[in-house]
Amino acid sequence: MGHVVVYLLDCSGLVPILAFAVLGGIGAITGSSNAAAAGLIVATLVSGVLFIGLTYIYPAALTNFARTGSVEKAFAFGEISDVVTSGDYFMAWLLGFVIFVGGFIVVGILSIIPILGTIVGLFVNFYIQVAAYRVFGTAFREALEGTATSVSTGSSL
Repeated sequence: MGHVVVYLLDCSGLVPILAFAVLGGIGAITGSSNAAAAGLIVATLVSGVLFIGLTYIYPAALTNFARTGSVEKAFAFGEISDVVTSGDYFMAWLLGFVIFVGGFIVVGILSIIPILGTIVGLFVNFYIQVAAYRVFGTAFREALEGTATSVSTGSSL
């Protein structure tokens, strides 16, 4: 149950809200605007770090869920940690990010065309996501196979 809390910390914004509330509250009590500003800075930094970390882990969690059909396996950090610490997954994550950014730029340009651009953009957006998640899924599989190979043979990759 504790691993579910990790996902919820950023999704609900609990940590940033608490950081801002505590430091902002200290600023309100003491009359210091510096404490309130510090609360905002800490909340922003914590949110950013959690967002990047969870954005990196999220495709692996979804892939593990799709692979096993169990929601519980999406939160199985023991299985996911082997994957997300592999170089293949990191490179796939970067490639998926490039696919998303490049594709969304294309969709943005297409949306300039009043009706046709929006309709075509919907299909392009779909294929962007298929391509990116295909990259994530392939890297997940290769990382799992690499882990199984190194464990069974005792060799390192």
